[in-house]
Amino acid sequence: MSIRYCFNCGHKINKADIYCTYCGANQKTRIVPNSEAERKRILLTRRDFKKVNKYRNNKKWFNNVDFLALRQKWIKFNQNYSFKHLFNYLPKSQLSKRKQHLIIGLLVGGCSVLFLSFWGMNYYSRDNQLSQITNYLENPAKKGFAEYIVSDKAETINENDLKPFRNFLVKNPTETNSLIKAISHNKSYKNSIRLIKDGAYWLVFPRYKLNLPTYSLTVTTNHANSKLNINNSYKSMTKKDSKFAVSVNKLIVGQYNLTTQVKLSGRNLSTSKSINLFTNQTVKMDIKTLTFVVQSLPNASIYINNKKVATLNNHGKATISNYPITNKTKIFVSYENDDSTIDSEVSSSLAVFAKKGQVTGNLQKKNGKYIYTPTWKGLVTSKEAKKLLAKAFSKKSSSVDFVNSTNNTDYKTLRKMFAGFNKDGKIKSYSTAIKITKVLPLGNNETQVSYEVTYKFKHKSDTRTQIMKYTNAILYKKGSKVSIQSVGGGHIISDKTKKN
Repeated sequence: MSIRYCFNCGHKINKADIYCTYCGANQKTRIVPNSEAERKRILLTRRDFKKVNKYRNNKKWFNNVDFLALRQKWIKFNQNYSFKHLFNYLPKSQLSKRKQHLIIGLLVGGCSVLFLSFWGMNYYSRDNQLSQITNYLENPAKKGFAEYIVSDKAETINENDLKPFRNFLVKNPTETNSLIKAISHNKSYKNSIRLIKDGAYWLVFPRYKLNLPTYSLTVTTNHANSKLNINNSYKSMTKKDSKFAVSVNKLIVGQYNLTTQVKLSGRNLSTSKSINLFTNQTVKMDIKTLTFVVQSLPNASIYINNKKVATLNNHGKATISNYPITNKTKIFVSYENDDSTIDSEVSSSLAVFAKKGQVTGNLQKKNGKYIYTPTWKGLVTSKEAKKLLAKAFSKKSSSVDFVNSTNNTDYKTLRKMFAGFNKDGKIKSYSTAIKITKVLPLGNNETQVSYEVTYKFKHKSDTRTQIMKYTNAILYKKGSKVSIQSVGGGHIISDKTKKN
């Protein structure tokens, strides 16, 4: 026959029994005749009694335990020392139900306040708030940074106001680390940025914020009708003494991009600068300009900072008016020679003038005018060409003045020509004169020269004067040594005879 356990005492009974044979409890209505059992809830469940039975079967000493007696002792203890009976020790006149609820409420409220105090002291601690601010400093683009910023700016700080400060953090990671280190040790950064107390959370816990002071910025320039662009905001500049200036107040610390703009001689000019604003500053942003003349090859092009700005006329001159120059200005001249483009050396003469106000190198001042003459790599001057060709077209001609020395074809031709003059019995004496008409750089240390040679032959009864024009002569210059590569091709342009 199957068995079960009494819900009241836990003893084994037949499954068909309605009353427990030990304690008399009704298994269907769950009514226990014992009055003490009726006042208390059932402490052991059927599962608990199954465990008890298991221990009874496995442990011999367990069988000697009187669980009913233990349960009765527990019931008696629970009746004598229950929570309700704690109030029996107080005078009954002070323990109305309302007062009991009040005491319980005070106890619960006090515990809650104590818990919230400890939680708030941790959550709103200086270290925890500093950690949140540090996170924003290391991630400037993160939204919500403005909530941790305080400033002496009149209006409320918004995310847009923090752009200069964010730019500074992004472009200066080393300075960002220095800033974090300073505020972590309760020190100021650059005597301006510091961590301060600003109000309190829940009127109790101190609120910490990053204090970003504001400063004034004054920008000056040297041209009227100039405008200042500061972080995409334009300000007109007015005359102040001998300068033109504009002042901007209440700027939060950070990095600012400044640009002054003006229109001169139909040209839009500008100069830019980036500054870190951590104190009141006056920034000089003059747009230095220069009017100068370029002298070089006819129809050549003038380039400043790799931008074509003018073309020389047929006389090899061009005037450039009010051109902006800085300490980074570079200039060179370029011209087309047949199928090739020849560039002069890049010059920094304008940059030196912008920085120091000194004329040097290719830039010179003559008769109150600034004149720029480019330098061409390996270019032979007219004076050098005249001296070398005069020697080549004379009795003093030497192979050392020619490329490839005695193997130079033109050298051989000249030697043969002058040998013929010396053998001609009709010629008592002769002389030559050189006139340089054109010098062009070819690059690679080569120079193209056009020139005229005047020959004078003295005969017994007359003097014959011949003028020959030579073109496309090539001279080679390496260091200070100049050599003739080719004397070019010549033809007679004048032939006159005068009687003695």
